[in-house]
Amino acid sequence: MIKNCDGCNKEIRVHNYKIRTQKYHFCSKSCYKANIGRYFTGANNSNYNRVELKCETCGTSFMKKPSTVGERSYCSHDCYLKRKNPLETPKGMKDYGCDCCGNLHKRYPSQAKGKRWLYCSRACKDKHQSVVFGGENHPRWNKHLTEEERIINRKYPEYLSWRSGVYERDGYQCRCCNDSRGGNLVAHHIYNYSENNGLQVVKNNGITLCEDCHKEFHDNYGYTGNDLRQLIDYFESKGGDTSVLFALEGTLIPSQAC
Repeated sequence: MIKNCDGCNKEIRVHNYKIRTQKYHFCSKSCYKANIGRYFTGANNSNYNRVELKCETCGTSFMKKPSTVGERSYCSHDCYLKRKNPLETPKGMKDYGCDCCGNLHKRYPSQAKGKRWLYCSRACKDKHQSVVFGGENHPRWNKHLTEEERIINRKYPEYLSWRSGVYERDGYQCRCCNDSRGGNLVAHHIYNYSENNGLQVVKNNGITLCEDCHKEFHDNYGYTGNDLRQLIDYFESKGGDTSVLFALEGTLIPSQAC
């Protein structure tokens, strides 16, 4: 079929199926690129005539594309968040009790289906599972180890509880550089573990460091004879917050660390 090009008005041959399926036809790709824009600018654009709406939160009038108008209208994302009821339960959610602290929390039934335990937070999950999977309940529990061997290897309940307590107190982040990546944290003994039996599981003798800070500290100060003064010096050299260390200073009696 013969038709005039919609770009340069030149006569061109167009297949019948293109007449049925395409609104505009051009003699070449370059002609298409040079002229197609004028068919979709100004009043030819479906979003050219914007509609005026009133924000349901602040009452401000604003313009919006017709294609983006929904059931409710807000002038900004902040207004949307203010209007949204944080206590409103999403459709289909139900209340479930936390198996650690007992607090109610909301979940979809599909999220609870088949679960042995449910938790309201990651902290509750870690705390509960450290108990139910700790000690003899752990699948890798070695019944052939003596208590002395467990203490040397730091795989006994009191030590694991100490480590979890240090992480929880420090908000699961390095107190020197504030790194909080999962699997990257170490519970560091201020007065080192092997030389201070009385402080091995004292929470105030521990502080959370990332693996990089922990390694750099021991590279600088070694693995024996470590104390609070060394840690303060290291924090100051790294620009870390030493206030938490000075707060711990009065709780660690020097004679305990001997």
